[in-house]
Amino acid sequence: MRCDAPGGGALKVRHYFEHMLASELAERVSLYMPPDTKWSEDNPWSRHRDRASQTIEWQGVAVAFISGWGWDRFIPKRFHETPPFRVVYLLQSFDRIHPADSQFRYLSCPATRICVSAPLADALRRTNVVNGPIYTIPACIESLGSLSTGARDIDVLIVGYKRLDVARSVAALLDAPGFRVELVMETLGRAAFLRKLARARTVICLPAKEEGFYLPALEAMAVGALTVCPDVRGNNHCVDGLNCLKPPYRVEALADAAREAATMPEARIAAIRQGARATVAEHDLARERSTFLALLREILDSGG
Repeated sequence: MRCDAPGGGALKVRHYFEHMLASELAERVSLYMPPDTKWSEDNPWSRHRDRASQTIEWQGVAVAFISGWGWDRFIPKRFHETPPFRVVYLLQSFDRIHPADSQFRYLSCPATRICVSAPLADALRRTNVVNGPIYTIPACIESLGSLSTGARDIDVLIVGYKRLDVARSVAALLDAPGFRVELVMETLGRAAFLRKLARARTVICLPAKEEGFYLPALEAMAVGALTVCPDVRGNNHCVDGLNCLKPPYRVEALADAAREAATMPEARIAAIRQGARATVAEHDLARERSTFLALLREILDSGG
């Protein structure tokens, strides 16, 4: 694993590591982190620093779990075509399967691939170049219910660090006396980010143009904020009018959705929050853990 700063992708890989630690396989699990890793408080892997190794004894590896640029960074080139161990690749981004991306060529390398959303898995299959089975395990989050009981002193929180230009434009349209709008324009440490979400009545999520799975929208739902999130393919867990508002990805439409949220009847707000709670329950981390561990045991038992 390579991680120096906060990020949803790194957090999700950490979840998978912790899934293995919580199983009977724990004593067989090792964590590799490069020697130049920056172990700041905001690094989501900091809690596991003492478990990290700076070397890999490949002759003892049965399964290598990677994500992102893992083929380039961690798997020796001599193992790419015929690895003597099983490779499990966690796919979290549409970028990785675009022909122009540097990682596209590795789709022909043998691996079991886990996709964090069904749209991402469908797109992966359509490449017709994948060597190995494809599974979908929707991304999940830990319980955040304890964060949802505080004061909500932010009318609209805009999670804008992936779309700075859009964030500023939406905030400008919502600028009004007595209406508190705050922006998150850089990645924060996880605890600070979740506390910020929990203070908001409405959260406007601004994902990248495509997302394999957009976790902040699910996290906003989990803390009870009325969530606004446009469609970016991989966020099919966001359903307009059921658990969030899902306007077109345009500045004016996003601002209109925030205004709609601010004047929405309490009965409708309650209904959307109820739908959000149901969605969060479907994405409980325990479900992700059990599904993944069943697959991992199958891989180990079959040797393939």
